[in-house]
Amino acid sequence: MKTSIAATLLFLLLTGPASVIKNMVDAVYIPGSAIRLEGLDGNNEKIVLEYDRKTDTLVKTSGSSKPEKTEIGPHLRLFFFNALQLDQETAAKVSAQISEMLKKNGIDTSKTTPSAVFENGPAGISIGREKRFENSNELVVYKNSYLPAVLSVGNTKYLFSEYHKSVYPAAFPGKIEIYTDGTLTGTWKFYRKEYL
Repeated sequence: MKTSIAATLLFLLLTGPASVIKNMVDAVYIPGSAIRLEGLDGNNEKIVLEYDRKTDTLVKTSGSSKPEKTEIGPHLRLFFFNALQLDQETAAKVSAQISEMLKKNGIDTSKTTPSAVFENGPAGISIGREKRFENSNELVVYKNSYLPAVLSVGNTKYLFSEYHKSVYPAAFPGKIEIYTDGTLTGTWKFYRKEYL
């Protein structure tokens, strides 16, 4: 156990927050100029997200309502960024943009610490906290895959999970849970068409 903690601390010292964010960008990049995701919200209503990289716009359709442009909140900006191609230079640029977005949402991108995704959960890396039990805004990524696991901004927390069931495996979560003041206020599930 002590060896594992020491190895994780050494790893964080060598990589740093900028490297963690760049690895996350590499992990979540979905190719193509348009991304379309279908799923269900907490009321089992159909939800469709359509992101156009060229115009950097997101259109959301919920239930039987008409499609409407919507703001790309911080929880979706982790996955939707306008890089049409992800070469080394572009990945660095996108990483800087995501770092700025995190800073604007009160996350101190100069701090990292080993973390658990949830109590007794898989290992993670927290950006925004200096100590594991510090109370602050943070982004936690899974240590092994760098996929986003938790985003805490103010009184809102987003949990990202079930990546294996998402439309684009290992790139977009199959499940996003939204908590406000500790209470579950929304659940989105994005499955492959065969699961709908």
